[in-house]
Amino acid sequence: MSRYLVNFSTADNLPTVYTDLLVVGSGVAGLFTAFCAAEQNRKVTVLTKNLTESNTRYAQGGIAVVLDHIHDSYQEHIQDTLQAGSGICNPQAVQIMVEDGPSLVKQLMKIGANFDKQKNGDLMVTREGGHSHYRVLHSDGDQTGKEIARTLEHAVVNHPNITIINNSFAIDIIMAGGECWGIIALDEHNKLRLICAAATVLATGGLGKIYSNTTNPEVATADGMGIAYRAGAEMMNMAFIQFHPTALALKGKPSFLVSEAVRGEGAVLRNKNGKRFMLDRYPRAELETRSIVAQAMVAQMQQNSTDYISLDIQPLLEKGIDFATRFPYINKKLLEYGINPLTESIPVAPAAHYAMGGVKTDLNGRTSINRLYACGEVACSGLHGANRLASNSLLDGLVFSHRIAEDFLHNGVKNIAKMPHIYNNSSRISNIFNEKELKISIQKIMWKNVGLVRNQHTLLTAIKELGSYLPYLWQDLRTRSDFEAANMLMVALVIARSALWREESRGSHYRSDYPQQVESYQRSDVIRR
Repeated sequence: MSRYLVNFSTADNLPTVYTDLLVVGSGVAGLFTAFCAAEQNRKVTVLTKNLTESNTRYAQGGIAVVLDHIHDSYQEHIQDTLQAGSGICNPQAVQIMVEDGPSLVKQLMKIGANFDKQKNGDLMVTREGGHSHYRVLHSDGDQTGKEIARTLEHAVVNHPNITIINNSFAIDIIMAGGECWGIIALDEHNKLRLICAAATVLATGGLGKIYSNTTNPEVATADGMGIAYRAGAEMMNMAFIQFHPTALALKGKPSFLVSEAVRGEGAVLRNKNGKRFMLDRYPRAELETRSIVAQAMVAQMQQNSTDYISLDIQPLLEKGIDFATRFPYINKKLLEYGINPLTESIPVAPAAHYAMGGVKTDLNGRTSINRLYACGEVACSGLHGANRLASNSLLDGLVFSHRIAEDFLHNGVKNIAKMPHIYNNSSRISNIFNEKELKISIQKIMWKNVGLVRNQHTLLTAIKELGSYLPYLWQDLRTRSDFEAANMLMVALVIARSALWREESRGSHYRSDYPQQVESYQRSDVIRR
């Protein structure tokens, strides 16, 4: 298998850009990396498919951070994170995130981020599943991610040391001498260009669009993971895909996230018969970790032959909370879809939401490939273990992007010399395929066979069916959508193979043929091309 999806013999005839630091992606992780490095007088280039679109923008619940040391503590946040991760979190990564997080959230506020406040001026906090205390900051009720994205986009766009290449697509990592030298990119006119850098940061986000049901936007097509895997980077814990319990499940309507904070404020889950099923079996009821709630919901749906669970907000209203004020975006979307949450329950079901696995990194964001970093959802330091604690993702993006910028500033190569020759001798086949149909096929295979419940039969089926499409990776790919389909296919296979290897159930990974945790699997797993 060639490490390149494009067919060329030398880089000499391609337009080339040189920069100190290349950041691929424009969510919280990518933009904060760029900002921190640019503040230290480094020339930074941000390459992005869409500057204003990322998973960050759709993060509703908030950002978990300990600011109140009277009623909360770092140790309790650490413990909640470790417990959610089901025994395979990297404790050092967890400690770094929790302890470094508060100062970086304050820095974010200093550059313009606004979080909701009480009448006395104190920051308002809520609680979400798996948290032992109220520690989740939010903005404009349920639009925290949008506010963070707005803040960082403004800071980056107006920074003199940052160049933004928008509407462009990272096809592959430029590899020479076993090192990363930048990115092969496709511009908005489907023309190739090289962006060469002293160091490259993958901050491309997640992979939700490899599933037919997801809370993720269209851009979440596993691109960073795909290009890193092709280049030979180590991938870690790829079996662990988090399925958010409460995505809208209304037939004929597109799904969207109904924030965990709705349950944090008092809403409850009821089955087809109106029974609150979480209360009897689980100490935290609806505020158990996401994997527990999602799996309990699926069991109820199967038992009662229904496609959804009812989210009842009446207990929230009885507490005197104004739903439209606290959750303005969710309220608006529900009304658009013909649901009045004040008078009727909200139909919800689990949907693919977040990847705990990704490109393996150390605590400074370094991957197994020299000069290549990764942070945010595309990366895996072991921070989230087998199941991410709610609202830790934005904090993860802030903390580890800052560490990458610091590592690059103190240890990185200061400049880059002339680009070395790149040779690619991969063969091509002439089959014509429809990339839209391929994407849909991948999504259906993954949802049916590598979803919330897996077993040996479904996983082997997925590997066989996905594998039958592999020859298409060596066609003359031309458009962004072609390359997205190739990345989705490659990463889907890695997930299925990792899930087949892990013969146990742990966190977000549930196998019906191995329903218990197994001590010998209480470790991270690594796979590479």
